[in-house]
Amino acid sequence: ALHWLWGPSSNFWPDFCKFRGEQNVAAGKWEAIASMDNKACCDACFPGEKFDYFRSIEFDHPRKTMLLFGPVTVHTVQEQIIRTDDADKSIVGLVTRVSGVAYADCFPVAH
Repeated sequence: ALHWLWGPSSNFWPDFCKFRGEQNVAAGKWEAIASMDNKACCDACFPGEKFDYFRSIEFDHPRKTMLLFGPVTVHTVQEQIIRTDDADKSIVGLVTRVSGVAYADCFPVAH
């Protein structure tokens, strides 16, 4: 099952972010969506889908281009949502929002 990978006690994604070179990685705890006041990321980016848990991960993404202008790091907030249908299937949604770069306020990236 994928619970070890994406379950409430898993640190896979924060650890993977650190492995990729992201800086200042801070992961929130998984929260039951039913208890949340604001679940806009679920409704806006994945209409009609039902998810069970939500968490937010923040990190600074280092610039990996040769451009000599713009920020050295880009602050990134990734909202993660998950649904486990049974012991063998989990559905994960990720919404990534960046700040401090041109057009960052225009759209989130849902994947």
